[in-house]
Amino acid sequence: LGLIKDGIDTGWTALRDIANILIIGMFVFIAINIILGVKEFGDKKRVAHVLIVAVLINFSLLFTKVIVDASNFTAYQFYNQMIKGINGNVNQTATVIEGTESQKPATLTGSGVSGKFMKLLGGEGIAGNNDITIRKIAGTNKSALIALGYGLLSFVFLTTVAIVLLYGTFLILSRAVLIIFLMLTSAVAFATWLIHSQHVRPMFSQWWESLLKTAFFAPILMSLLWITVIVAESLGEALKKMAPDGGVGILGALAAEPANETHILALLNFVFVLGLLYAAFATASAFSKIIPGFRSAQTGLRTGVGVAAL
Repeated sequence: LGLIKDGIDTGWTALRDIANILIIGMFVFIAINIILGVKEFGDKKRVAHVLIVAVLINFSLLFTKVIVDASNFTAYQFYNQMIKGINGNVNQTATVIEGTESQKPATLTGSGVSGKFMKLLGGEGIAGNNDITIRKIAGTNKSALIALGYGLLSFVFLTTVAIVLLYGTFLILSRAVLIIFLMLTSAVAFATWLIHSQHVRPMFSQWWESLLKTAFFAPILMSLLWITVIVAESLGEALKKMAPDGGVGILGALAAEPANETHILALLNFVFVLGLLYAAFATASAFSKIIPGFRSAQTGLRTGVGVAAL
């Protein structure tokens, strides 16, 4: 983060100097028009406008940071409410078929948003299924296909969760890329407000629109995830009441007890919560489509990832 901050400050300083040169050019242009008596470009009111912009340019990065920090602070409040109850370690004891060796509880480490949703999804139940249970199932010829099927389903479940979470991560990283670009170009954006051109002047309005919408993107995404957590927790409580014994099902135990209604309800909970999580990210993605420059940031991020992969 320190390197990114230094890079932003260095880049902004260079572009600010260019903007200041533009301001000096505007002063010279207005002075010449005043001397020549050209009223259209020699209006003394323009001098006041240039002076105001000249001052604002030097604080453009600060103004941009204030807006971004305000949006991040708001998003952080939703984040804090969302991750309550997550301590970084989720312990889940896998169900063991009668007659197998006793095992220590498996531990799934997670924190933040991913840890919260892994708990709500019951992902620790998949990861926590111990190898000896699977080996015991596969030990008989009749149950070998069950063990193979469970392994494939576990792979599909965990891969699907990973894809959805990576989708959300991609949206957040795209926002970060766009915010860095907006910070770097803030001085030039302020300077373009002085140029009365049908092609240049609108760039200032578009820059502001992009900044405000990009800033609001984080609170919108976090509020959607917070709502998803509330609904998912309510759904989990409802499914728990529907369970015959009032217990909590374990996805990892489906291999051992495929007919257990409690574990089947855990599978339903997984599907519903994952659907809600995807819907939250998809809604935020739909909002991002109206943000000027967001698609360009996504394209740049994809290109960067592709080049890094090569």
